[in-house]
Amino acid sequence: MNKKVFSLIYAISCSVLWGTAFVAQDMGMDYIGPYTFSAARLYLGCIALLPFFFIFELKKITQSKLNFKIIIPYFFLLGFFLAAGNIFQQISLLYTDVANSAVFTVLYVVIVPVIAYFLFSKKIHKSVWPSVLMCLIGGLLLSELDNLRVRFGDSLVVVGAFFWAFHIVFISKFLK
Repeated sequence: MNKKVFSLIYAISCSVLWGTAFVAQDMGMDYIGPYTFSAARLYLGCIALLPFFFIFELKKITQSKLNFKIIIPYFFLLGFFLAAGNIFQQISLLYTDVANSAVFTVLYVVIVPVIAYFLFSKKIHKSVWPSVLMCLIGGLLLSELDNLRVRFGDSLVVVGAFFWAFHIVFISKFLK
C-alpha cells in the first residue's frame, strides 16, 4: 500500500477516535467523577501501550546509555502535563457541552508553535500558520454556531489546551 494512503487512513482513524472519545467522556461523566474517569483513561492507555513498549522499544533502551537522572524528571514532567490536560478537559464537561470542549481543545494547535517559539526560539515554518488557520476554522464549523457564549467550562478547556500544548512541545524536546 502507498505510504501516503496508509498515512491518510491512520490520520482519519485517529480523528474519528479522537472525536468519538469526547462523546464517551461526556457519557462517562453520568456514572463516575472527572478524576476517576481521567485516572481510568490514563491507566488504560498505559496498559494498552505497555506491550508495544516491550516489543519495540525495550531493546533499544537497554542498548543505549541513558542518563536516568535526566530522564526520570522528564517523565514526571510529561506525565504531569498529560494528566493536567486530561483532568482540565474532563472537569470542563461538567460546565460546558461536548462541542465546546472539543473546539476549545483544538486551540492547542495554535499554542504549540507559539510556545515553541517563545520558550525555545524555534523557527516556525510559514506552512504552519495556514494549517493552524484551517484547523481553527474546521473546529469552529464543528461547534454550535448558534450558541457561541463562553462558559466556565470553556475556560477550563483553554487551560487544559495549554497543558496539552506543553506536553507536545516537551515531548519534542525530550526526544531530541
